[in-house]
Amino acid sequence: MSYIPGIIERHEALFVIISMDKKYITPDDLIGAIIIQTKEHANKGKQQFYREIFLDHNTMSIEQIIEVCDIIFQMSARPV
Repeated sequence: MSYIPGIIERHEALFVIISMDKKYITPDDLIGAIIIQTKEHANKGKQQFYREIFLDHNTMSIEQIIEVCDIIFQMSARPV
């Protein structure tokens, strides 16, 4: 599957919204992840996904990440 402009950004936003709605992350967790992404982008020109950062920093468990990703997948599979 080729990259569709905006799809990754949309899924990242949904990941954050759903994770916050389920209270898996806090606004402070998100700010910390944004800071990490900004530093990575400045230093390496690329950055990790939020789910990777939250897992690496023990903010979310793998089970929580899978649950949120499943919700996003189900939302994406529904006809518009």
